[in-house]
Amino acid sequence: MIKIPNKELSELNIGGLHGRILKLEACDDQDLDILVVYGIHSSLERMYTTAKFHSRYGRVWMPDLPGFGGMDSFYEINRLPDLDSYADYLYTCLKTYKLDEKRIRIVAMSFGFLVVTRMLQKYPKMSRNIEFVISFVGFGRTEDFSIKTFSRPLVKLSILIGSSKLGSMFVEKLIFNKLSLRLMFAVFRILNPNPKYRHESKSKQKEAVEMELELWSSNDARTKFYTYKVLSDLDLTKSGKPIDLNLYDMVTPADQYFDSESVSSTLGKLYKQSSTFQASLDVHAPSVIGSEEDVAKIYPDSIKKILAK
Repeated sequence: MIKIPNKELSELNIGGLHGRILKLEACDDQDLDILVVYGIHSSLERMYTTAKFHSRYGRVWMPDLPGFGGMDSFYEINRLPDLDSYADYLYTCLKTYKLDEKRIRIVAMSFGFLVVTRMLQKYPKMSRNIEFVISFVGFGRTEDFSIKTFSRPLVKLSILIGSSKLGSMFVEKLIFNKLSLRLMFAVFRILNPNPKYRHESKSKQKEAVEMELELWSSNDARTKFYTYKVLSDLDLTKSGKPIDLNLYDMVTPADQYFDSESVSSTLGKLYKQSSTFQASLDVHAPSVIGSEEDVAKIYPDSIKKILAK
């Protein structure tokens, strides 16, 4: 796991939930603020080099999300981890650090894009302080998925069990322990075609497995299963008129989860204007977000130009 310098981390306390926030100064002292919001199954460590890449263009803020990256879950304060809870959290976070008083840019990844979009729908005045939103493999409806995973009886049963208090305890103790996970990833390497689990070199494979072990241990199982429940019945386009912002959407040509045409149609309904750009990535998201230079190679030049404005 990447070790983040202590000077770049601060304690986060929002609404009684404790976590961390990463703050990176801009490389060339640009007076711009960029909010980076990660997705499900992630952490500050996993996204650190992505944040570092964005510090080339401005001051970067990246808060933990409740239930992920080791932060307290919403269950600690008797709230469900639905999109409204995350929207309220992110809104409060922006106000706490006075980012609502600055002109900011937002980069949101996958589930993080749902959180950002729901916040902007619920608190439309926030749009006045935001220059634009960049989506990295974002989406907005269950219908955007290219695979009908959520309609499978076994998946429905897993979500029902895993999102309950007792069920999640069972899952964490018996399935998401390191011994079981190592065995599971070994099987996935042989049987699962997903490139995320298949790496050419032993060192890369080991690095990916260790990252997965860390993520499964630092992410709250009950929260994760409940967010799967949210994704199984999702349609943000029902919330009214489009958000009055430009959206720049980065997609991957071989995303194993989403139908690009459906996503494009959905995002066009969610934002005033939506443009699509292809990132150089052959999966929805790799287990290990590599070095800062590796991240730079993923981003298309057109997005880099937009960030450099």
